Amino acid sequence: MNRQKPAVTVSTIGTGGHGKTTLAAALAKAVAQQPQASRSKGTTAGGTSAVIAHLEYETEHRRYIHVDYPSHHEYIKGMITGAAAADAVMLVVSPDQTNGIVMSSTDDGISTDIEEQLAMAKHTGATHAVIVANQNDAEAGVTMETETTARAMLERHGFPSQEAPIIAVNAWMALEGNAQAMSTVSQLLDVMDEYLPVPTEHNVLPFFMPIEDTFAHGNHGTLVSGRIAQGQVKANDTVALVTANGEGDATISKIEMFHRHLDQAQAGDAVSVLLQDIQPHEVQRGNVLAAPNTRQAQQRLAAKVYVLDPQDGGLRNPIFDGYQAQFIINTQSVNGTAKLPGSRHMILPGNYGTVRVELETPAIASPGDHFAVREQGQTVAAGVFTATLP
Repeated sequence: MNRQKPAVTVSTIGTGGHGKTTLAAALAKAVAQQPQASRSKGTTAGGTSAVIAHLEYETEHRRYIHVDYPSHHEYIKGMITGAAAADAVMLVVSPDQTNGIVMSSTDDGISTDIEEQLAMAKHTGATHAVIVANQNDAEAGVTMETETTARAMLERHGFPSQEAPIIAVNAWMALEGNAQAMSTVSQLLDVMDEYLPVPTEHNVLPFFMPIEDTFAHGNHGTLVSGRIAQGQVKANDTVALVTANGEGDATISKIEMFHRHLDQAQAGDAVSVLLQDIQPHEVQRGNVLAAPNTRQAQQRLAAKVYVLDPQDGGLRNPIFDGYQAQFIINTQSVNGTAKLPGSRHMILPGNYGTVRVELETPAIASPGDHFAVREQGQTVAAGVFTATLP
């Protein structure tokens, strides 16, 4: 693999039996090489794991990391816990199957599954989608009904819908070596290269660093440490110090990493920075340094949570409506309550659901941020915020 090529992470979305895994293998075969593939458990900091298959393949212009989950349950679990996220998705449908596309009815749950997968992909950072009709007669093209329904689903979840490419392939025959079927898969690779944007690298996003620790530094200010989550920062930059009470200006007069002075640091660097004229009582663990006007404290947010089962190191007890626990958000620990919507009264271990998180004190949090839920010193759930609430 040429690591100098831009990398795009894609994941397949759809229902079981429509050929998502077959398509991933056919894409790798289409570039005339065995994929670098592994099936593993993607593990998050909270200790939660999800079964994932990773395949890596490349075209003339791109390198693709293809994420394939074996089931709807593992897909949602992986998205919630942050085990693997994607820059773009492939919505795979198979009109030849008995259930067909089944996106206009929720009788068998298939439409519900696809809707939820698209929603979670969007919440966790996917920006574009390609529609793939995996069918026996790829030459016949895609029916108007299939195309209309698929585009409507993309639009409901905030993906560009009318411009999204749609292409018919026959992944099953392609894997068997059929040249005509393989040509349709090669066309899909061309479409991916042309349509899917190269993701914005973390080091060019707005600066963001959760503060892990603070140290008094004489009369010069306060030294704070942490890992830069995104963006870049230079010595003498003025950034925002964001606390539960709002944000104020802070000038970074010095940057250190492994006892070396740096002129500049970027995403992934674990650094200590000296905040000029900021006193120790003005900053604490859980506060963040960020680009001005990009982060703020929140007290009520909507979220998707996955409740760990005992195999994941969780408890045997479900989460009930009004569940109170400790929420670990970036480097901040805040007490809060999880409220369940509608008539739902609990979420059993090994399952996921939607909750309304109400924190006792505001914490710096944004949609897309992952968090852990802890009780009695043990992680019991993992989640991702999906929206802020009034």
